[in-house]
Amino acid sequence: MFNTPHELIDLVFKIIASIAAIVAILQLIEVRKKRLVEMYWKIAEIYATDEQRNARKNVWLLREDFLKKNGISASNDEELIDLYNRDYHNAAEGDNKDIDTSIINRIRFLNQVGVLLNKRLIDQDMLFGLIGIGFEIDYETLKFVLRAHRKEHGTPNMYAHFETTWHQYKLWAKS
Repeated sequence: MFNTPHELIDLVFKIIASIAAIVAILQLIEVRKKRLVEMYWKIAEIYATDEQRNARKNVWLLREDFLKKNGISASNDEELIDLYNRDYHNAAEGDNKDIDTSIINRIRFLNQVGVLLNKRLIDQDMLFGLIGIGFEIDYETLKFVLRAHRKEHGTPNMYAHFETTWHQYKLWAKS
């Protein structure tokens, strides 16, 4: 079967190397699963903070107190965006400025989630099970605020992964 003892030794080393490679691959898969779960828990911790709960409340307040009241009277979206920037984003201080800052913090969080999704560092089922419905409810208001900030700062790609999060959520919700 083997012509020389070297062939037997070579075969043994190849078998050992193959087993080691399989074990290493299985360990990497396990580490990746663990990392996905750890990332999920970190996102869950951030999502459950008072800051994020307050941001969701402020999104609702903005929708009810500003968008619904002014949306009908504003002749177009650009006028409404300018009004928002004047009364909220560019407010020197006070409740309106705090609402704007809080909502932008939520957008920043969702943008970071989009980065993680884009890099496949978070499991979509776990993530959207946590943030999905709230994101869907708040999306139009968040998108409006982001449009206002982009216009005010002249940065059309500001928080570009916010849309990644939305796109991935819509795909996930369909499946």
